[in-house]
Amino acid sequence: MARQVSEVTQQEVEAYAKFAQEHNIIHDGSVDDQANAELVLRYFCETWPNVISYQTLTQAYPMLKPHLRFKSAARLEAEKAARENSTISQKFSEWFDAQNIIVKDATDQGYLNFAQLLRELRGREISTKTIHEALGRISYRPGRQIVYVSKPKQQVADDYKPGQLITDYNVSPAEYARRTRAAYEANRESPATISKREQAAAKSEAESLRGWSHSENAQLSRIFVTEKTREIDWVATRNARLKLQKTFENRRATSYRST
Repeated sequence: MARQVSEVTQQEVEAYAKFAQEHNIIHDGSVDDQANAELVLRYFCETWPNVISYQTLTQAYPMLKPHLRFKSAARLEAEKAARENSTISQKFSEWFDAQNIIVKDATDQGYLNFAQLLRELRGREISTKTIHEALGRISYRPGRQIVYVSKPKQQVADDYKPGQLITDYNVSPAEYARRTRAAYEANRESPATISKREQAAAKSEAESLRGWSHSENAQLSRIFVTEKTREIDWVATRNARLKLQKTFENRRATSYRST
């Protein structure tokens, strides 16, 4: 159907939001989101006057794709970590946004910090103590590390005398990492304790997953992954249910496109 007016309807807004979500297009109220929305609206008003629907967006996608702004791999990893740890992600996000210890801005470093630290906290209460212990565990292991905020060196006053105690210094990232490693060593938990906590958190998340119908709910609730001991592995069970939930979503999207 050819477009008659430039105003956007609620149906068009919803169609674009769904399409953006499924194609990892930035749609979050940011400057990038505004640029994407203006590009799409201009295309459907000027280049190809047409109603914005899932079907027409799919047709226009090859032309729009090179000019759209997409979520980075790091951002997608952070969003996945939040979904996998839904019971603690909100409280963790509040701490993450308020703190000034590690990089938290909307960059790849910030998103990777969010994902790595949140996953390290899986199965634990969110508190200053558990967060600092998690930072210590990460810094103790090889591999990807948390990126800390770099602070400028403290300026020494002209009248400073050698040996004088400076009480308002800034702790460097290296020193902070050393302290968190020490805290980790002092409070290290046994693997069995950690596993038990992670299993409990995964069980709560798995049992909270829902579909869009009684049939989908029933299918989700029937999925269990067991260990060699025949006990339920709740981490694997949660992941399997998340995978099936995603299959349901993809199936609905395919059905929506065909209508």
